[in-house]
Amino acid sequence: MALPKRHAVLNNFFAFSMLLLSSWASAGICDRSVTHLLETPLLFRTSFGGFENDIAKKLELSKSDRINIACQIKEAILSRYSLIDLKKERLNLDSDDLLELCVQREVRSDSNNRPAFADRMKACLAFFQDSHLQARLVSGMPLVYNGVVLSLVRGKVVVTGLHSKLISFVEKQDQVELSKKIQIGAEVVSVDDVPALDAAKKLATYISSSSRLAALREGVDALFSRDFHYPLKSTSRVIVKNLDGKKETLDLRWFGVYSDTVSLDAALLLSRRGIQDSDSVTWNFNSEKNTWSLSGTAGFVGYDEAEFGTAPATFYSSGGQPVLHFSQAAQAPNQTYCLLQIRSFNERRVFDSNNKEFEFLAPISYFLEYCEGQKLPVVLDLRNNGGGLPRFASSLLSLFSKTQEKLILDVTSLRMSDSNFRAFAIRLPAPASAAPYDLFQQKFDMLVAASKTGAKFTQLFTIDGLKLPSLKNGFNQKIAVLISPSCVSACEMTAALLKANRRGILIGSQTNGTGAGFSMPLDVGAEFADSFGIFKFKIPNHLFGIAEKPDFESIDYAKGKHLLSENRPTTADVFYETHMNDVLNQNAGWKAKISEVLFESVR
Repeated sequence: MALPKRHAVLNNFFAFSMLLLSSWASAGICDRSVTHLLETPLLFRTSFGGFENDIAKKLELSKSDRINIACQIKEAILSRYSLIDLKKERLNLDSDDLLELCVQREVRSDSNNRPAFADRMKACLAFFQDSHLQARLVSGMPLVYNGVVLSLVRGKVVVTGLHSKLISFVEKQDQVELSKKIQIGAEVVSVDDVPALDAAKKLATYISSSSRLAALREGVDALFSRDFHYPLKSTSRVIVKNLDGKKETLDLRWFGVYSDTVSLDAALLLSRRGIQDSDSVTWNFNSEKNTWSLSGTAGFVGYDEAEFGTAPATFYSSGGQPVLHFSQAAQAPNQTYCLLQIRSFNERRVFDSNNKEFEFLAPISYFLEYCEGQKLPVVLDLRNNGGGLPRFASSLLSLFSKTQEKLILDVTSLRMSDSNFRAFAIRLPAPASAAPYDLFQQKFDMLVAASKTGAKFTQLFTIDGLKLPSLKNGFNQKIAVLISPSCVSACEMTAALLKANRRGILIGSQTNGTGAGFSMPLDVGAEFADSFGIFKFKIPNHLFGIAEKPDFESIDYAKGKHLLSENRPTTADVFYETHMNDVLNQNAGWKAKISEVLFESVR
């Protein structure tokens, strides 16, 4: 289903940046010798004690350093990346030419500070339009934010949350009544004299995402909270239009948030720009995912997409983050349904409020057995699920299936690269019955078969002998699946499988559009790290998609590549986007749409 015309604003918003890159084109710089090396950067948080200039100079990357790193990234992507061919076919993107342009940009640039270099490489990889290919740094970059949370709501930039603790802090320091001038639901008209949507589009050019809608949504969020493309001064002039139509002009202060291993040169940069280090709220940095998350101590008020007015039973990750929510909701008499919200597929084990441990699928299975016994339909909320382990997608499909139902499953393919072949050639000491190891053996066998024929990719295949869980009597009730562009990777594989098997009605707009990921024994082989210790990130090494029918047989890549999912989001059966009514009344519009889909015959 095509998206409405209002999304036409997304077209070609990378064009300007591509034009700038092309102006630096010339060939072959990576073939030259670049030998100057930088000392390992210092990673600590400290007062600068008057030595700011000396420290900043010491941490700079020379032009030859930057060229060397860019060349290493180019070589790694060209030799390992699984989507080189598909990006050429679907996006008309020549990976070699693009990466050479990125190298040439470093030749032309005289900016040696590391945060600016990191931004340029982020923008370079963002051209691939792949949510899994991100230029991540070894050391964390400080987060800057101003206490206002934004979302894209029906084509407008809207205030959907406030960190009340920080807002109160600013009001006391600056003697301003900030909370009276900006409301939940207010439209942000401009930021530093630039129309808000245009400013968000510019930030989106730094964001790696498999669809432009997803990148724009993240660009809107990044207007007031980001760890890249830092503000040039300590405040931003913001014009908002509140619900009564009255416009207010605000000077919102920026604050920096630092982890224990933050890049010192980035901290110096923010200090020079007058951006205050604030401990007034608590943020946590996840070094593995390179992401920031806000703890509950910040006093957040506003729209919570997960809030449905019920008291859910919640299961947590080992780190204490909510992963699963279970509840029962009633919109009206005779309109009761089960609500299952899955925030991630990354956890093999989850914990209840008493810290009792469960396998990830066990609470889901118990809950669906209950819903089936009560003959209640299920709403599966996947709107903010960043993905994780692919095997959970087919397992969840199986839990939602009817008894003895033949299922359409996901397919995968591997690029026939040296790094893939070496990684899967590892023999792991495990019983033959251990499913993950059987999977790796099957993938290695497919690579061997491809090498014998000289193929660039393995055949597209499904996993042999996959043992899928199921309910005793199957699941026979109606299913509504809520999706958004924040449903990524294993999440959108789940949505696509449910749609292909007609096991759920998808409500929303679209998923993210990913179709590649990381598959390596012992997590070796997919990760890239440059020799300077600046960047460390994974390069997607396998492809996935959805088979056309049950009992799928392996087919050659050329004949089956149309099944692959990259840059082809799964679209909803029933279109719906978050509305102002949702923002002001906690999902009122989503609830109404759920009732319409599940209970229209009751009315």
